[in-house]
Amino acid sequence: MKTRIQQLKKRLCYCLLFLTINIVAQMTNEGQFTVLPDTPVSILSDFQNTNSGNIIQNGEVYFHKNYNNEGQYTYNSSFSKGTSHFIGSSIQQILSSNMSIFYKILFNNSTSNHAFNLIGELYIENESTFNLGIIEGRTSTDRFIFGEEGRHINTSNNSFVDGSVEKLGTTNFNFPVGANNYYRRLSISNPNNTDDLFLSEYYNETSNTQYPHSQKEEVIEFIDNQEYWTLIRKNGNSNIFVTLTWNENTTSSQILSGDLTELHVVRWDIEKQEWIDEGGIVNEQNKEVTTIASVENYGVFTLARVKQPVVVDCLTIYNYITPNSDGVNDVLKVECIENYPNNSMEIFNRWGNQVYYSENYNNLTNVFRGFSDGRATIKRSDLLPTGTYFYIFKFVDNNSQNITKTGWVYLH
Repeated sequence: MKTRIQQLKKRLCYCLLFLTINIVAQMTNEGQFTVLPDTPVSILSDFQNTNSGNIIQNGEVYFHKNYNNEGQYTYNSSFSKGTSHFIGSSIQQILSSNMSIFYKILFNNSTSNHAFNLIGELYIENESTFNLGIIEGRTSTDRFIFGEEGRHINTSNNSFVDGSVEKLGTTNFNFPVGANNYYRRLSISNPNNTDDLFLSEYYNETSNTQYPHSQKEEVIEFIDNQEYWTLIRKNGNSNIFVTLTWNENTTSSQILSGDLTELHVVRWDIEKQEWIDEGGIVNEQNKEVTTIASVENYGVFTLARVKQPVVVDCLTIYNYITPNSDGVNDVLKVECIENYPNNSMEIFNRWGNQVYYSENYNNLTNVFRGFSDGRATIKRSDLLPTGTYFYIFKFVDNNSQNITKTGWVYLH
């Protein structure tokens, strides 16, 4: 016990020393340094952790100036985990030639929109808080990585990553990417494996220069000529659903004029050298479009307006369900379903997990009542939580044509 107390005192002295020398032009660490849980440390000057430095950060460290890590910067998972705060009133350079591993990180800098200049690699195991200040890092060696439990909060036009973001693991994820002072997220559903690694980046410019819009599948009518995303699977073999968003300030007006249900996700196919249609389930409330199936190839994605199939008389899918057995909106009703008995209905949650499947949907015996029955990928017979879900309804019309109808339904 005495030895343990001496060790704690020694670590506390390190922290006190850390606090007293931050008045110099640069704070340099060359050895072992531990910040204990619940210990606040403010670094008012530039900070450098040399290649011989080893920092264990389980407290609350505040960086007010530039950050330069050449050694080890991580945390001890046996203790309560800390937060590293990057705050200031002048542009801060975050240089990490050796990967810095943060449990939690917070950005809050009021100097300008592009307040942080990222050079190197950051790894966030848990949570990134984007309060104020855009993180810019657009070179191929700049990496902003989220681990398995990685997530972000407060992300907005005021604070996001202007560059590439990577996500490791099996959790669904909204990439906090953007450009030109606009946060423009791309979302993916759950990958299958813990070592799956996806990378995304947003470009507020036309894709037509590198990926000609004239080279496209016939069903595609007009491709957004003002913005696009890249989504790359760097490791693993999972296929995921992709969700893109639109914004009146960045998305082409030709995309947003007219019926929004005609919006689809399209992808540039490297082998075919053309844009292909990945389908689209439109959620107008959230201003997002999701592929109708998991994508099998990756690269460049954007939104497009597609040619609509021939309208089928009287076929209507209602998009509101209240499964409370009051006789009103208890099931997902398809008007005129009796005219098209050769059909199938698939329903997914917003992360691409199938929650319902039925063939020969008929509004009576084969019908969605808000439960995860059918060939669901989640536990069967559970009443699903309130929220927005997406359907893919396939049927054969009276002319023996195969038609797919997609849309959303709100379950309350």
